[in-house]
Amino acid sequence: KARDQEREAAAKQWKRFSCHASQVGGDRPLHSCAISPGCEQVLTGSWDSLIRLYTLPNCTSVRTFKGHDDRVTGLAWFPGSEPSGLQFASSSADGTVKFW
Repeated sequence: KARDQEREAAAKQWKRFSCHASQVGGDRPLHSCAISPGCEQVLTGSWDSLIRLYTLPNCTSVRTFKGHDDRVTGLAWFPGSEPSGLQFASSSADGTVKFW
């Protein structure tokens, strides 16, 4: 019974969320995304080996990063990075980690 109450409470919380913006992230499935520390930008990593940068909240495409030879498997902004100085790391199924 306690577990049912927890599920009901969680369901109520999730109903409060809504989609504020949406953007197609590429021709292949997306694997990862990361929101910048200042919440002004979002990165997406795709199976097409590309990383795409979008502004928030309107999801305007800013730039596409090329450098991996296989699908992107992870993205992380460096703490304290600013929109003017793109600073993030990406990992890939090609076995590499790249710093941007």
